[in-house]
Amino acid sequence: MSNGINAPYGLQIVQSQIGNGGTQKLGQYFIYADDTGQNTYNGNIFQGDLVRMKPPLDTIANSIAGGTGTIVAGYTPVENNPATVVTGIPVGIFIGCQFTDALTGYQVNSDYWPASRQVKKGTKIIAFVNDDPEVVFKVQISTSTNNSVLPAQGGVYAPSVFQSAFIGQNAFLQVGGTPFTAPVGAIPTKNPATGNTTTGQSAYYLDGATITITALAGDGNINREIKILGLVPELQTNANPSGLIQGISMPFIDVLCKFNVHIHGSTGTPGAKLTA
Repeated sequence: MSNGINAPYGLQIVQSQIGNGGTQKLGQYFIYADDTGQNTYNGNIFQGDLVRMKPPLDTIANSIAGGTGTIVAGYTPVENNPATVVTGIPVGIFIGCQFTDALTGYQVNSDYWPASRQVKKGTKIIAFVNDDPEVVFKVQISTSTNNSVLPAQGGVYAPSVFQSAFIGQNAFLQVGGTPFTAPVGAIPTKNPATGNTTTGQSAYYLDGATITITALAGDGNINREIKILGLVPELQTNANPSGLIQGISMPFIDVLCKFNVHIHGSTGTPGAKLTA
């Protein structure tokens, strides 16, 4: 739980809306490696990252030739700035990978893909992805922008403060972002620029600065790919000495979400603001 503390952890699977039957509905995909194994995908992918299919998509063969049909991280980190959104529809949530090390020849099972890791010639890098289009996951709210203080909310930081009225609305994920600023009070720890290479844990969060009623872009296509379903009901009152309240005044809370659009057929419905 990260309620009240800025500690993004990526997308953490909770359940499936098409029947639980085990929340891990894993598919196997490829991460790019050429025939020599010396040139591989040059971005880190962490456990809990959103991943996309590198276009053009070969849905039958998932060929690794030239990178076609391989998965890539959903966002490219940029130092001290919001990450760049990678083109492509979400495939799902990265869980881990398996590859054969170029130096030792041993099979490696890893919670994250280390960028540009060389693999044994002629072998493939297998990625395990929760590719359930109806997966429900939890994620922390943070912000990619300079924070400002809301005096009416007792000096807490916005837009990292999530209001209950936002349930049913839509947003982007993010990683990194502009360092926090605030005119008064303690400045919260800024977002990590990337996941943790020791634990393999993602640093993705739901960007509170992008929450809006509509999920549609100007061309009518869905561009805000995440729908907010509700708050994560885990906070215990006696464990919250701050007095801040989820959905009212507490920053950096955890919310339940699903994909608005997914490569395996879920196109979703743009959210509508709830009324009392």
